[in-house]
Amino acid sequence: LLTGQTVLDVALAAIDAGAFDYVLKSGDYLSTLPIVIEKNLAIWRTKQENIHLHDELNRTLDEVRIKNDQLQEAVRKLEAMASTDPLTGIANRRAFNKALDRRFSEAARYDHDLSCIMIDLDGFKQLNDQHGHQAGDQLLARTGQILEANCRRSDIAGRLGGDEFTVLLPETELKTARIVAERINEQFAHSVDLMFRTFSPAVNVTASMGLTSLRHSHATNPEQLIGHADRALYQAKQAGRMRIVVYEPAPGPAPIASISA
Repeated sequence: LLTGQTVLDVALAAIDAGAFDYVLKSGDYLSTLPIVIEKNLAIWRTKQENIHLHDELNRTLDEVRIKNDQLQEAVRKLEAMASTDPLTGIANRRAFNKALDRRFSEAARYDHDLSCIMIDLDGFKQLNDQHGHQAGDQLLARTGQILEANCRRSDIAGRLGGDEFTVLLPETELKTARIVAERINEQFAHSVDLMFRTFSPAVNVTASMGLTSLRHSHATNPEQLIGHADRALYQAKQAGRMRIVVYEPAPGPAPIASISA
């Protein structure tokens, strides 16, 4: 702004309004104008560059945030893949063992019960041999769905391998776990009938289950709890299959409390 006015308020108002400089018409001001103009052009260029850099920085930060979100989503997917059985959609052995350790520690710390159901499919090999692995895979996937449908948010259903499954029920006493096991057994039998009723030769796949709980078996570590349920499952298979067997910790030749079809 070039002016002959020397009032300070005018100069301040001009600067506030957006003027880069305030030059008075006094003395040999014309000789100083090129310097003033060049100085202010340099200031203007610097300001424009700063605006451009600021915009570039914001765009870069936005891109970094997007890439970070994409990376986090990829990590979540990889973690889910690493912990999930791809055929059944439930926890794999590694994820189940990790959950078992955590739930057992919580149960011991807070004096809660912890029940475990071990499940093995009777006649599964014959199904694969007679009708192919596709039929077997369909049944395994359906079994995973049944287990998930009977689990609460805090429960963990897992596939340990082959046709062996397990369900962990935190803060659940043995009596309630037995009801869950019976419901799973009923739904499994119904699903087998619906899926394979037209197959020839007929499909005869059933489920054997071993059941225990922390308070009932007095297990001292996670492996022992699973071992007790697995021992009950073995007894169920030996007793004729298609039944639920409860582990009995009392000494004697028969360590199993009850057997039922």
